[in-house]
Amino acid sequence: MTLSLSPSPKLQFFANNGQPLVGGYLYTAIAGAPSTPKTTYVDAAGTPNTNPIVLDSAGYGPVIISQSV
Repeated sequence: MTLSLSPSPKLQFFANNGQPLVGGYLYTAIAGAPSTPKTTYVDAAGTPNTNPIVLDSAGYGPVIISQSV
């Protein structure tokens, strides 16, 4: 397995009011199968994230996506 970085390895999310989504949940799933969880990673060493990923005090969460090559 090769780990490649998503557009940014630490993504930030915002609430509808424009404030960071502190403590928000980011669920990941396989495309076309929304009830099948997709494993994402905290780092390039392959440490898996929890699913959902819990966003930090600034609305950030580390998201690295695996990719077959």
